[in-house]
Amino acid sequence: MNDLTTNISNANIAITLAALGLFLWYFIHNMRHTKNKKATLFLEVMRLLLVSVVLITMFQPELVKSEQNEQKPQLKILYDNSGSMGTEDVLENNGKILTRKEKVKAILGEGFQKKLQERFDVTIDSFSSKANDNKATNISEALKKNLESSQNLRSVILISDGSWNEGEHPVDTAMLYRSKQVPIYTVNVGSDKYLPDLLFEKTDVPTFGLVNEKILIPFTLKNYLNQDVVVNVTLESDRLVRVEKSVRISAGGRISDSLIWQPKFEGNYNFKLSVPEYKNEIDTKNNSRSFSINVRQEQLKVLVVDSVPRWEYRYLRNALMRDPGVTVHTLLLHQTGMKRGSGNGYLKKFPESREALSSYDVVFLGDVGVGNGQLSKEQATMIRALVEKQGSGVVFMPGYYGNHLSMDKSDLKDLIPVIYDEKFPGGRAFNAESKLVLTSHGRDHLLTLLSDTPAGNANLWKQLPGFYWNAAVLKAKIGANVLAVHSSLRTRNGGLRMPLLVTRSFGNGSSLFLGTDSAWRWRRGVEDKYHYRFWGQVVRWMSNKRHMAYSKQVRLFYNPTRIIKGDKVDLQATVLDKAGFPRSKDIIHCRISGPDKIETQFQLKEDEGGWGLYKGSFEAQKGGKYTIFIKSADKSISFQKSIVVEEETLEKIGQPITQDTLKDIARLSRARNYDISKFAFVVQEISELPEPEAKEIRFRIWNQWWWGGIIILLAGIYWVSRKRLGLV
Repeated sequence: MNDLTTNISNANIAITLAALGLFLWYFIHNMRHTKNKKATLFLEVMRLLLVSVVLITMFQPELVKSEQNEQKPQLKILYDNSGSMGTEDVLENNGKILTRKEKVKAILGEGFQKKLQERFDVTIDSFSSKANDNKATNISEALKKNLESSQNLRSVILISDGSWNEGEHPVDTAMLYRSKQVPIYTVNVGSDKYLPDLLFEKTDVPTFGLVNEKILIPFTLKNYLNQDVVVNVTLESDRLVRVEKSVRISAGGRISDSLIWQPKFEGNYNFKLSVPEYKNEIDTKNNSRSFSINVRQEQLKVLVVDSVPRWEYRYLRNALMRDPGVTVHTLLLHQTGMKRGSGNGYLKKFPESREALSSYDVVFLGDVGVGNGQLSKEQATMIRALVEKQGSGVVFMPGYYGNHLSMDKSDLKDLIPVIYDEKFPGGRAFNAESKLVLTSHGRDHLLTLLSDTPAGNANLWKQLPGFYWNAAVLKAKIGANVLAVHSSLRTRNGGLRMPLLVTRSFGNGSSLFLGTDSAWRWRRGVEDKYHYRFWGQVVRWMSNKRHMAYSKQVRLFYNPTRIIKGDKVDLQATVLDKAGFPRSKDIIHCRISGPDKIETQFQLKEDEGGWGLYKGSFEAQKGGKYTIFIKSADKSISFQKSIVVEEETLEKIGQPITQDTLKDIARLSRARNYDISKFAFVVQEISELPEPEAKEIRFRIWNQWWWGGIIILLAGIYWVSRKRLGLV
């Protein structure tokens, strides 16, 4: 049945009455003063018809037809089948613990569909990721696809743990359902708290070490068990190495600690760091971490440059000279007229060529600058290239002469991790002793670990002898890591503690800033224990990138160092000749063999500058072991390195459910959220949903083409008639 509806408003009625009144006045007036009554009457009738049609258009007349859908409305049940649903955290009344998937399967098998099928056409589907595997969760796509494929959808039941890691935010899709008047009843399955688990949160392990040098292996353990535990942490390798340590972790607590291993032989060691499995643990896979450390017998080469033999320089030189794994060369740029230092390890002048400079792993720059009998601008440029292209490290150790400010006018400016305060070129000196205070980042950093455990490291630094002078700093640069700050002094413009121990990556290498000149005072009462350890760690940490993948003729850098499936891996290879000097203008081939045995070959392109740096890249499309082969065209150089590409686990076992997401979906779609234990209430509420309103089909008369044609036709007849009567 069709009903005629109009849009009646006070304004429309007023306009209509005014128009009809005006027409009536014109009609009476024209009929009184005309001699041709018949013609005038015809014109007035045409005018009345034209005005009437226009007035009717204002009321927007529509024919409305109501149609009741005779088919059953659809009800879709969507349940999450992603990896996180494998979490075993659903406690049954009989004490049995089920996985989330098992609980969903049990609920869907209870025959509740019979009650719903009386009113609805019930369909049950699973969902996970866009790729239809269980490695990710895309709730939004599942809801959208369901809405697009359904013609008569009445409601949706969404069963999930609420965690999503792919696609749009599900809340946006819930708003789309709301506009279609389709409620989404969400059912959360799983625990909203962590269940018993003991796991490694972090292991920041070096990639290489030296024979007879202690290697620190830090780790962080998290305890989600319901009790305090004493954990036996074990480090084992495939070469009969075993190191153990017991640590105590409170319930719900976290502990950072480390193991120390001193290798005796060269080679590649494959390690497994593990803790025992405890009863009722939700996930035992995270009780261990695997990694490799390449142990080599080699000497690290260091260059120390300063202006005068201040105490910091003297004790640093002694510490490095007595380090069996370090070869030290020193250069003192004395003031004009003073005799240059000489003796063991002393250089008469700065290395003149890039070939000579490229042999150094770390360069220490003390109270020196650029120009005025100090370093030349060309030498500053060479140091920058050494760090950027060859992966070496540079350590800035300014002094009270203020020579360091001149570096800001050279190519070394970008390497300095901080911005100096030029208002105090000679730094800040005080009568009272100040201390270095470790930041949260510095407490467990490999460079600052003077204690055998990260937990006691911050306290140890507080006990170290302090300093009476420091360089003036405005702030750390963007991208820098502040490891330690002044105990009391704040920056002039920001009000933050002044950063005094700062690191920053630059190109293939890294830089370090130490803003005090009193590390030598750490020897008080303990002799060389902490002083030697700190500088030994600095040298090894600063040269880590340079020796990450290394042979006598090839140094390989790859970024990112922790590669995830899908990452683009940038390769940079420094190629050396047999004498250890950079090899330029060569043809270097690279071959990548992936875990599927499919090989990729390409030529590395030489970087400008003559530092023997060649670049290329590849995409890690799969997780697993990749082998990189590098060869020169004349086959005089051959290098091989294996790297591991990780597959990032988006679907994590043992994580609590994300109930807020499910609540928001239900609320925005005008439905409710339930726990799976109350699934019967969901069935009851949906079965009592009111019948959907009849579908209305509207035919807009005023919006049809022919309606406009009538108006034009009447206007045309009226105009032509007036023309023939001579009224126009």
